[in-house]
Amino acid sequence: MTVLLVLLQLVAAVVFSWLAWPAWAAVPVTVLAAATCVTERRRWRWLWGNVV
Repeated sequence: MTVLLVLLQLVAAVVFSWLAWPAWAAVPVTVLAAATCVTERRRWRWLWGNVV
């Protein structure tokens, strides 16, 4: 559930930043969201491993 909530927050941040802000402000949000997905992979694998 934690992984899904984090992904939901990241998707919402990216989508609504593009809807609400100019591109120069939305691009860093998108880059940070992508970086978060990359850096969280080990943790997410660990969390999913504990579920199964």
